[in-house]
Amino acid sequence: MNSDDSKMQDEEDAVDKMEDDMFLRCIEANMLSDMTLQGIEAIGKVYMHLPQTDSKKRIIITESGEFKAIADWLLETDGTSLMKVLSERDVDPVRTFSNDICEIFQVLGIEAVRKSVEKEMNTVLQFYGLYVNYRHLALLCDVMTAKGHLMAITRHGINRQDTGALMRCSFEETVDVLMDAAAHAEADPMRGVSENIIMGQLPRMGTGCFDLLLDAEKCKDGIEIPLATGMMGGPAGMFFGSAATPSSMIHNPLQTPHNTSLTNATHQSRDKAFAPSELFLSPDSRYPYIRELITLCSHSSF
Repeated sequence: MNSDDSKMQDEEDAVDKMEDDMFLRCIEANMLSDMTLQGIEAIGKVYMHLPQTDSKKRIIITESGEFKAIADWLLETDGTSLMKVLSERDVDPVRTFSNDICEIFQVLGIEAVRKSVEKEMNTVLQFYGLYVNYRHLALLCDVMTAKGHLMAITRHGINRQDTGALMRCSFEETVDVLMDAAAHAEADPMRGVSENIIMGQLPRMGTGCFDLLLDAEKCKDGIEIPLATGMMGGPAGMFFGSAATPSSMIHNPLQTPHNTSLTNATHQSRDKAFAPSELFLSPDSRYPYIRELITLCSHSSF
């Protein structure tokens, strides 16, 4: 005789030795706890209340085209049985929801789970008076449900994805991930953000997702456009110098020591440092060697 048979035999002996009133009490307790007289088995208690927050109110559009929140009586339950509740004829299936994520996944699918996770996170943050932009929460929910099933944002979930070793080590288990990648000679394609930042490179996303190439053949047909003199009295075009934009003034020796040597700059500081005039950077008879040096530089290429 095995253990199960002996256990059943002991229970039968205990029932035979039990008094009649005690036996009836045991039957009554079993019937009250196991038998369902009315309602749904998984729901133990129902609370009826009128919502005070706009998140639980029904939104309608008035005749004037405005949105208005209306408070309707709601039923909140202890326990969930979404499938059976949605099957009830007098229950509105559109506004019925559950906070059991796994049950929503079984009944309504992964898209409903994504919206439910986002709603629960918003509820928790609003309870503490915090605000997080919708896009951050939506991105987190997308990562959790992108594979068609729920993925935990832990080392047991997100770190088990088919990504590079550098991306996985940037989250948790840094040493373990790198040791495992080195032992198996794992190559990282460097397609994500984390691994490129670790290596000091521009991630291949946004403005970094493309390169600029120079067509050398087209450059052979290019035409050099000379700069206009603008305010110096010469011709001025629309883009290369005008009265409003003295872009060509950088070539004016009266203001900027352009194509001059350090000797000329020394002459600038000794003569008139901050007062541009006719004698500002022009060598005169007092410094003949400076005039000869500037003439030599103007005919040479550096």
